[in-house]
Amino acid sequence: MVIVDTTGIHHIPVWWCGSARHGTIPASHRRIKSCFTFWVLDDFLLDNLECKTSALNFYSKLRRTTNSTFADQVPNHYQELLRVSRQWGHMKDMMRHGFGYPGHARPGLGDLTFFCVACPQPGVNLPPEWKEDENQLIYTRGFMMDGNFSAEHLKMRRPANDVAISDGTGFMVGEGRYKAHLKVANEVKLKSSCNNHKARVILLYDINCQYRVHLRQRFTESPYLHMPCRLEIVQGIGLFHVHGHQDTCFMRYSPTFIPGAGLVDGAILETLWSC
Repeated sequence: MVIVDTTGIHHIPVWWCGSARHGTIPASHRRIKSCFTFWVLDDFLLDNLECKTSALNFYSKLRRTTNSTFADQVPNHYQELLRVSRQWGHMKDMMRHGFGYPGHARPGLGDLTFFCVACPQPGVNLPPEWKEDENQLIYTRGFMMDGNFSAEHLKMRRPANDVAISDGTGFMVGEGRYKAHLKVANEVKLKSSCNNHKARVILLYDINCQYRVHLRQRFTESPYLHMPCRLEIVQGIGLFHVHGHQDTCFMRYSPTFIPGAGLVDGAILETLWSC
């Protein structure tokens, strides 16, 4: 049995009697030949979050820890790390939200998301008379948008291997609902009138000066999108991108000049996936 731990990759004889009770997770459930300890999986998730360490580099470190001279001779279980680390992260999400225990219902749409304690929530963190407060700006909710075009342009060699283990139960919409939306969504091709920027494609959105034009139309014409008809939307462009627009965009869309916006850069999504 190959045991992958923070101390290295070990090939040792094992009398199998159940992995979870011994702090390991098998890489497969048929003819088990390799396992990962809870500690090495936690270490990888922390390294990936804080140090942006990829799975390949993390496993290369484990091989070097095992044999600093001939690391290439250490068994390669990189593919197993990819699979088991996703399963481990999903299992921890399930446990954090009270799912996964015997007899418990399966999580529904959005059940594995975290409640935002910073956003204004009536009945939670707002005074009972907040609607009568003249300074309504302090109760404004902020939304940021971005498009991960780097991920969109990637083409998988084996798409069937991209199995969703938390389809629609997290922050991202389920694949089925997303594809159904795309079938009925109308793509509005708008000729840009602000061409003095290089948008990567964050209301705060990178190119909101253009995106805002048909925003309500997109919601009105789609059966999968909903927006309260009396909702007032204040459009803005994140500080990282607004300086690349025309001067008129800076004065009109910069969060610096939006009352109630506070000190925000408007690019939290992009900074998470661009590292």
